[in-house]
Amino acid sequence: MINLTISEAMTAADGQLVHCEDPAYIGDMFIEGITLDSRKVKPDWLFIADKGERADGHDYVESARRSGAAAAVVEHELDIPIPQILVENSLRAMQRIAGYIREKSGVKVIGVVGSVGKTSTRQMLSCVLEQKFSVLSTEGNFNNEYGLPQTFFRLEPHHELAVVEMGISHFGEMDRLGAIARPDYVVFTNIGNMHLENLIDRSGVLRAKTEVVKHMPHNGRLFFNAADDKLCEYAKTSPIPVKFYGMDESLPVHPENIRFIDAAETDFVLNYFGTRIPVSMPAAGLHMVQNAVAAAAAAHELGLTAEQVKAGIESFSPVGHRWRVLFACCLPAANAAANNADANFEASSASAGSETFTVIDDCYNAGPDSVRAALTALVSAAKPGCRKIAMLGDMLELGENSAALHKSLGAYCAECGLDALFTSGDLASDIALGAENAGMRNVFRISKDTVSTALLHFAKPGDTVLVKASRGAHFENIVDELGNANPTK
Repeated sequence: MINLTISEAMTAADGQLVHCEDPAYIGDMFIEGITLDSRKVKPDWLFIADKGERADGHDYVESARRSGAAAAVVEHELDIPIPQILVENSLRAMQRIAGYIREKSGVKVIGVVGSVGKTSTRQMLSCVLEQKFSVLSTEGNFNNEYGLPQTFFRLEPHHELAVVEMGISHFGEMDRLGAIARPDYVVFTNIGNMHLENLIDRSGVLRAKTEVVKHMPHNGRLFFNAADDKLCEYAKTSPIPVKFYGMDESLPVHPENIRFIDAAETDFVLNYFGTRIPVSMPAAGLHMVQNAVAAAAAAHELGLTAEQVKAGIESFSPVGHRWRVLFACCLPAANAAANNADANFEASSASAGSETFTVIDDCYNAGPDSVRAALTALVSAAKPGCRKIAMLGDMLELGENSAALHKSLGAYCAECGLDALFTSGDLASDIALGAENAGMRNVFRISKDTVSTALLHFAKPGDTVLVKASRGAHFENIVDELGNANPTK
């Protein structure tokens, strides 16, 4: 990590060094790492004792000491022989330390903000920028008030850029994330219907997301999706210059001649400020093409060539449960009805033998906009002549409009070209209802414990099945249960 002494950490945290006999000596000690997890503590690391919902880090300070921790950040002094930085709030102290490290490092920071597509855009942008720079990037879902500081703790002297994902669900959170990251550039993917339980409506989402802008330098840059009405409206009065990206040919960076090869590949020509270069992207869907264009727009600001952008996009690999393409074996139809009494489908429609169908594991999270984009990609990427099937679950945190948004999504399922729709979950039953009201015939409501068996019996060789729901629905368990699944690449 960036060179940091205990004294620097104490000052940044606005704390007081206690429980040590020689504060000057201890203060000059260098910290080799910082963590909230006592199991990850190594010699000379700083342990943050945070009082979380599930556990109190103060109960693990002794464990951290035994593992060689140099000091601990605490909210109350402990009778444990380890130097302690006493603070009012450990989480806020951790965030201040992270902000200090970000400032001391001198790296340029690119934030990725939006309702959907943040992770894919961040990953795509990191792949592109790595063609020219040493890049630190957010790992996994470390994008919130706990995760963002831990990303900056991974900064090393060789890093030139940091690409950080910034995720929120409440007002005020982006303000705190912005104070930590102080991004030079921010890529906005969109303003959608997510976390409406707290943010009320899309106008509230815009207000919450743009809290980051106050923490940007005046010579910074915002990159906005030109197709998003809320972002276009904000751009008219933005205090930071805005550059637009998108699918329209009038934009300086845009895609042309898009061809959907299969569920794991999309080809297109990238028009990069007049230079046209063919790209083979290892992902499917117009939304993924748009993410690539967003990455290209930001990359141009940082001086990358068209060839470097192409190489970066083509090196992209989906992370987590985000459009992960797998194969599963079809099962005989004979026992389908017996094993799935609540599954309202005909066993005769299922396949025989052990041939495979494609599973698109996109179950990390879901909202109305991201599910629509995934359904559109599914229909575009499925093999000709083979069925397109969606297995959808609850979309959470949508507030008072939840039922209407689920029904509207169901209507889209009926319109977009799906051959069959399976739903599981109380909220998802409104997706099924919306699809039925729109005239869709093959709609099946399945209890969660029978979903995988139902899909395995229903699917025919060559079919493509999209599995998607909010994180809280734990649809990754369904993907695991499908069995015999192997990544395509």
